[in-house]
Amino acid sequence: MDRDTAQSWSEPPQRALPATGQMTPVRYRGRRAFLGVALALGLTAGLCRADVVLPALAAPAALAEKALKAGDVVRISMQEDAEVHYEGEISAAGTVPLLYLGEVPIAGLAPKAVATKISAALCERNYNRATIQVSLVKAAVVTVAPPDPGKVHVYGAVGKPGLVALPTSGRLTLLRLISEVNGLSAWADPKAAFVLRQVPGNGPLERIPLDLSQLFAVETIASGASFLLQPEDILCVPGLNRGDAELVTVDQSEVIVVGEVKSPGIVRFASGERRTLLRAIFKAGGFTEYAKAKVVRLIRQAPDGTRSEHSVNVADILSEGLLQNDIKIEPGDMLIVPQKIVSF
Repeated sequence: MDRDTAQSWSEPPQRALPATGQMTPVRYRGRRAFLGVALALGLTAGLCRADVVLPALAAPAALAEKALKAGDVVRISMQEDAEVHYEGEISAAGTVPLLYLGEVPIAGLAPKAVATKISAALCERNYNRATIQVSLVKAAVVTVAPPDPGKVHVYGAVGKPGLVALPTSGRLTLLRLISEVNGLSAWADPKAAFVLRQVPGNGPLERIPLDLSQLFAVETIASGASFLLQPEDILCVPGLNRGDAELVTVDQSEVIVVGEVKSPGIVRFASGERRTLLRAIFKAGGFTEYAKAKVVRLIRQAPDGTRSEHSVNVADILSEGLLQNDIKIEPGDMLIVPQKIVSF
């Protein structure tokens, strides 16, 4: 190449001087000088060529373009630097660790987009050229949980009150529900049971009376007719004592019996059991021979602190069989059986 040709090929565009605004030519001598200056300018300006290579045999095209997700096993490598490499699962946070970059979020991106992102980040920080290769080695297995069928609430005089899950297939009958809660307690009132059900449209709860005593009737089982439970139904089984508080607790209630009984002390009643004065005395072993049964004192402390006292003629109840005169007692009551005067 002659001198004139070389000079005309390396003629660059003119640039303005900072002070005067005049244009001045910048000349380079020959092809070698031009390439050297261009390379120097490229390094100074931080120019980088970011290349993306998707392996031809790594995965089918449809799989390669599918967005990556946590749990996927990926392989990431850099052609120019073997140390920039990762093969393993995408973390639960959707990231992978890479040299120089730390944790890189890649979940939700296709492999090609991941390669472009990593290449650009490496070029910005460390390299002038970064050819990144990304491949999906193994897709994570996604298990779809079946929809929650819902639960039923059971309160009151049953063996195990609480929540019962509706079956994922089939239906939950009343008979099966009673079996799930270990049956009714000894003090359950099966004829007083009821279900509370939410009316569609957020209306008031509907009270549906039930007679659990008919569950095991031959005609009921033979006909296959059974009440079906729905999600969020509330089954309430009152006890024979019919206390509202006993629908939400299985704790035993206590009363105190002192004086002329054979086993004075704290007497306990099971949840739902009838609590009466006569039953409490029997639980305490009955009267001694010196008991004054005509004037048994019932002491009650109200929640507001007020104290009341009643005298009950238990002797007449026992001698005449007047069970309708038996007194209902409450948890925390005290019974005092006085001693009769014995003269010799």
